[in-house]
Amino acid sequence: MDERFAVLVVDDDPDIRDTLREVIEAEGFSVETASNGRAALEALIMGLRPSLIVLDLMMPSMSGWDVLHAIRGDRALADIPVAVISASGGRTPPPGATHFLRKPIDLDALLDIVKDPRPRARFRGRAPSAAGMTSVT
Repeated sequence: MDERFAVLVVDDDPDIRDTLREVIEAEGFSVETASNGRAALEALIMGLRPSLIVLDLMMPSMSGWDVLHAIRGDRALADIPVAVISASGGRTPPPGATHFLRKPIDLDALLDIVKDPRPRARFRGRAPSAAGMTSVT
């Protein structure tokens, strides 16, 4: 696998993991998955360097908060963009997150992030129309 184009999806819900994998792979990106934060960190420690990490916050054993803290605290991992996904929390990204998507996930917005994971200025002005958007819960 060409890790320069890899996306690491970390979520304890197998249906969400599988759906995100299928959607992202359909766009031509390679995807690795982890069912919990500990497995994600192990893959990163072993050398996986994805272009983006899609990280659920609420997971048993090791939360997404803990994973995000560990990533940002490790010089070798700190520059990897992280898109946090969560059904809970506010509308602003948690500290250390590059992007924040609420569940149900707007798949079009996620794919925009996958295609260009660099941080962006926050959207100002009118909210985009919900017409034509697809999502996954």
